[in-house]
Amino acid sequence: PTKGAIPVECTSIDEFLQASSAQSADVIKIDVEVAELFVLKGMKETIKRSDSLILFVEFNPGCLQLAGVEPGTLLQELESLGFEIQLIDENSRRLIQIKEDRLREKYSNPSWYANLYCVKRRRSC
Repeated sequence: PTKGAIPVECTSIDEFLQASSAQSADVIKIDVEVAELFVLKGMKETIKRSDSLILFVEFNPGCLQLAGVEPGTLLQELESLGFEIQLIDENSRRLIQIKEDRLREKYSNPSWYANLYCVKRRRSC
């Protein structure tokens, strides 16, 4: 293994889809080790244009806290963008409706993490 940094080009999802002439997305997986809020910021137009968007998001409260981010901030941002959030229970292979206050109990275990299944809420007429 080499030491040091390797420069990597980055772009936002909005910019990437615009450059490829795509107007929307169906499914996006976000696993970026505490940069989730930056990813969400860079895909706001995609979220607006994608009526049936599904996000799979790694949720690692311990890493978020180490980076100075309150874990609930990520959940609140997803909800404010119009997503219903469910926890993927890897053991039972089920989706579990989550409530932030119950999820906070798990924050105390620094090694706990989970994947979230986020579905865009349907707009009412």
